[in-house]
Amino acid sequence: MKKYLLVFTVLLLIIGCGKKDANELIGEASELVKNNNITGAVNIFEEIIKEHPDSREAATAMYELGKIYQSKLLKNVSENESLNKAIFYFDEVFQKHSSSSEAPLALFMKGFILANELNQLDEATKTYKLFILKYPNHDLVSSAQDELNYMGLSPEQILQKKSEVTSK
Repeated sequence: MKKYLLVFTVLLLIIGCGKKDANELIGEASELVKNNNITGAVNIFEEIIKEHPDSREAATAMYELGKIYQSKLLKNVSENESLNKAIFYFDEVFQKHSSSSEAPLALFMKGFILANELNQLDEATKTYKLFILKYPNHDLVSSAQDELNYMGLSPEQILQKKSEVTSK
């Protein structure tokens, strides 16, 4: 019986030692991004989310996936699909890891994509207002307010509106 227990313990140690922790995987994926192996990085980030869904690293992985898709780095994914995946991952960070440091950034970036890339102004407005409500002291609040003030305007209209404000 002791022999079986010893063998079982050794097997558990071998299996456990072969599996990398989420932090190591984040490092590997980040290195792959630096080396422009985006597909490999996406696979690792997805693995982190699947294997460690409640971890701090899952929030980081979701945020990094959002950045990858926002930047349209995967050549086999259409621009529209890539932007929608970015929104999905940024929203996942906010919904599932709202206390993480990435959550406010993710919510802001969701609004930015909706407004500036997909021209979904109503959804962008809701997202920016939620951002301001949830994170009133965040550094990006003034940027979110600017986005709300100038959303849908041409550069010329923005300049005109700004000059009207400064002349008052």
